[in-house]
Amino acid sequence: MPSQITEEITVAGLLGRMRLQKHTASLIAASNNPVIKPSIKLIEVSKTSKLDLGNYNSRSYKKNWMEIERSHLQAYEYLCHMSEAKQWIEVCIQADLGPLEDLGMALQNGVHLACLAKIFQPKIVKRIFAGEKLQFRHSDNINFFLEAIQASGLPKTFLFELTDLYSRKNIPKVIYCIHAFSHLLNKKGLAPGIKDLVGYLDFTDDQLINTKQELDLAGCNFSSLLKCRKRS
Repeated sequence: MPSQITEEITVAGLLGRMRLQKHTASLIAASNNPVIKPSIKLIEVSKTSKLDLGNYNSRSYKKNWMEIERSHLQAYEYLCHMSEAKQWIEVCIQADLGPLEDLGMALQNGVHLACLAKIFQPKIVKRIFAGEKLQFRHSDNINFFLEAIQASGLPKTFLFELTDLYSRKNIPKVIYCIHAFSHLLNKKGLAPGIKDLVGYLDFTDDQLINTKQELDLAGCNFSSLLKCRKRS
């Protein structure tokens, strides 16, 4: 992982992100057992999860930010928000979700989101299904998450549909929901705040182009997410 942003960076991902080593199997085993109080667990974890920006030159950030083509700006912001959501989930459940470009597939079976939901609403998440091949039973994991975030007080306007994730029809809407949920929990003092990574990450032209196509296909505009962040 590079120590600073330069024009030669070509790898997408999080700068200074913790790489957690727990495997999915052990994560599910732990999640299917009683959990400790979320406020205690996550406050302790958040103390070691801060993004270290001390060695980075703010001028280089500004230069990189200003060089982003206007047509790719929305794609760049979305990739940053996607990275923010990925890091936040990893900190909460103490698991590595893999490469950023595979985040949709990593979340598709609902296992990680069900583990996240069980921290905050353990009574709702009865049993996490972890079959290796994607199958309809995995939809239970996603439904547990949707039920849990509503029980936590997240308004329905922030929710995504089951097929948005299970069929990967609208991953941007899933990321939007995760952001909203993180802000809700942070305001309640139950989880660490989500990191603002806009301006601190760099992506290849191919990543920006592919992401722009994904956003256009989903008909998703993340300006509303930015407004939500400012109000939170």
